[in-house]
Amino acid sequence: ARGCARLQDLEGRCEARRTRTRALEVELAGARRRHDEETDALAGAEPLLDLGRRARHGELEHAQLEHSLAREILRLERLESSAAASSPPPPSAPPSSVAAAAALGTTPRREEARADRHLLAEMNASLRETYGFLCQQH
Repeated sequence: ARGCARLQDLEGRCEARRTRTRALEVELAGARRRHDEETDALAGAEPLLDLGRRARHGELEHAQLEHSLAREILRLERLESSAAASSPPPPSAPPSSVAAAAALGTTPRREEARADRHLLAEMNASLRETYGFLCQQH
């Protein structure tokens, strides 16, 4: 009799725990579903936030690039004007010194051509750098 009463008591407690476990599992499933819905809603908004950040970042990079290009153009213009101002007019040297300079490859035209090539090489390097930067943005 006591054994049967104890068994019934234990079975009742076990059933109460099973009922409580089922209720907690239903509550957990609801919480997971709500969490998933909230995560999906936030994920839908996240690309818009990311797009806005990228747009602002792109605008800043564009302004920096524009400033750098303007500085580079100004520098090259100054270099060109200083090269033009510092190159002396062709000297009226005696034919023997002109022949000696030509033999060394240092005629005024060649010097001017070297300066132009140097300037073009600097411009090309600058443009390559700018192009590489722009390619990295995309």
